Amino acid sequence: MRAAPIRWSRIVAGIAVIVFLAIPCLIGAIAAAVIGTGVVRKNAAAEGRAPGTLRFDSGRERYVVALSAKPDGIFDGLSRTERRRRFRVHESDVSQARCTIGHPDGSTSNVRGDRQTISESIGNVYATVGEFDGKGGTTTVACRFDPPQDLLGTPTEAPLMVHEATALRYLTWGLLLGVFVFAGLGTLLILWGTVWRGPGRSQTHR
Repeated sequence: MRAAPIRWSRIVAGIAVIVFLAIPCLIGAIAAAVIGTGVVRKNAAAEGRAPGTLRFDSGRERYVVALSAKPDGIFDGLSRTERRRRFRVHESDVSQARCTIGHPDGSTSNVRGDRQTISESIGNVYATVGEFDGKGGTTTVACRFDPPQDLLGTPTEAPLMVHEATALRYLTWGLLLGVFVFAGLGTLLILWGTVWRGPGRSQTHR
């Protein structure tokens, strides 16, 4: 019994799903992440340095704690090396970040970079540590690093900010989900037309 012929229609359909659905979703996710991050960095509720403490008046919104700073310019008086040292965020900084949120009612909550359900990062300028719900009033965010210094004994330091969670970040997650769904569907169609096409019909010769 020989294999069934290659199903070219399924292969073409699979390629079309990947090219016209999965790839646009990926491009859209990247664009939404970059644009959304730029917006929230410019409109941070509070910013400073970690280790350190931020204080601001929160609303009853969802907030994100992130290692980042407002977009810097070339007229800040810093050299390229100084600017890189001041604003760059390393992956290890995120995993070592520990933050305690002090709410207006006296309660506290904790977030840490290595225990996020979903984390976001953009190059070496932005990385989330965690999220919390504001309770309306004076709120503090105290962050530190564990361990507090690297293997050479240099204290770990990074830019720190708190900003509201925006709809663009949820759009990014939805588009990324679409990438996996459509890429998987396209791959299945291609496999269905090649590897999984099954045995062909046997012919009886008289």
